[in-house]
Amino acid sequence: GKANPPMLKILIVEDQPQKLERVLSALQDVVTPESAHVESARDATSAKRLLRDAQYDLLVLDIALPDRQDSQPKKDGGILLLDEVLRRDIYKTPRHIVGLTGYQDILDTSGPKFAEDLWLILLYEPSSDAWIEQLQRKVRHILLTEQKSPTTSDYLTQLCIVTALQDPELKAVLRLPWSWQKRQLQNDTTIYHRGYY
Repeated sequence: GKANPPMLKILIVEDQPQKLERVLSALQDVVTPESAHVESARDATSAKRLLRDAQYDLLVLDIALPDRQDSQPKKDGGILLLDEVLRRDIYKTPRHIVGLTGYQDILDTSGPKFAEDLWLILLYEPSSDAWIEQLQRKVRHILLTEQKSPTTSDYLTQLCIVTALQDPELKAVLRLPWSWQKRQLQNDTTIYHRGYY
């Protein structure tokens, strides 16, 4: 029989019940109970406990977040949580992170930080579905790559470097001591070099 695709583990960190419901609803449109296990946390303390114990494929993180359920949300509570998770080895870093904020100014200030690590930050608007579509696209992409990815032992290539220019980019890569050999593929005009490290 064919092996089942791996089940995604998703964590939503969101303190507002209404917003949490909308995020859950958005996810339910693209995942099934068989394809994803979805958990939620209402504050930074609960989220940290979960992130210590499990490796999540996707973290959906509200940027304005309280430390504990009985405290007021901090405008940058989610950023502080993320900084701690990335800094300390006791946490398992999620493979994909999507930030969610209802504030344009937070989107503007946090955007560059998320972009640096190729993460997504979305503007949550109660009256709009644009953020829902973006979140769903991200989840579909993760599901697709998970279903297609073989186990590590099946990989023939572990790293692919693509350069636009031969000089200086490709020249610099070829200076790496990786026993490069030029490869020509049939009916393909692209220049390939294969090496080992």
